[in-house]
Order: sequence, then C-alpha cells, then structure tokens
Amino acid sequence: MRAVLLAVPPLLGGAALLFREEIARLASRFPACILRRVTGLWCPACGNTHSVLLLLHGDIPRALWYNPAPPILALLLLALYLEAVLAACGHPKRILPRSGWVWFPLLGAVLLFYGVRNFVPGLLPE
Repeated sequence: MRAVLLAVPPLLGGAALLFREEIARLASRFPACILRRVTGLWCPACGNTHSVLLLLHGDIPRALWYNPAPPILALLLLALYLEAVLAACGHPKRILPRSGWVWFPLLGAVLLFYGVRNFVPGLLPE
C-alpha cells in the first residue's frame, strides 16, 4: 500500500506533463472571473489557471508573476512528498518547518501581494 501511495504523485505529475496541451484546451473553456469582469480588480484566484499552465511548461518566473499560489503550493507539496519518501525509506526527515513563525509571514506576504497588485501596474500580469 505504501508503494502505491508513493508512486501515485509522480504518475499524476507525469500524466499532467504528458497531457498539458489537452489541459490547456480544457482550461480555455473556464469562465472569466466575475469579480474582475464587474470591478476590474484581480481577486486572489485570478491568474491561477495561467500560472498552472505556465508551470506545466516549466516557466516558473512567469507562473509566479501571474499568481504565486500555484508555484508555492507545488513546492510545498513536493517537499511533503519528499518527506514521505524519506520516511518510507526509514530515514524520516523534516524538510518543511512546522513553526508558525515561518508560515504566518509567508501567508501575510502572499495576501499583501494580492491586495497590492491591483494598485501597482507593474504587478499586473497583462
């Protein structure tokens, strides 16, 4: 069972890379953000689709520019996966810190970015 759980993330990642053009085609059918259409402001989720598609093509800087949440989340999930692999191999190690002193400032920086990007033209991904 442990081997299956450890094999699933790489298989899903490989499938996402293999079918990235089909994923992009499906993503083009997503509706536009209602908040952005009505107010012209970018909500915290605006840019997520572009960011994920850019990640699938390996363009990390532009993915971060569109929306930092997907690349940060991908990095966190990769670190958690590596922790699980190390634990399964009998070498448990903590890669990610477990202290709020790390996570609360990171969360604050991301939320600040979401608020500020509507008012600083250089931060908008258009």
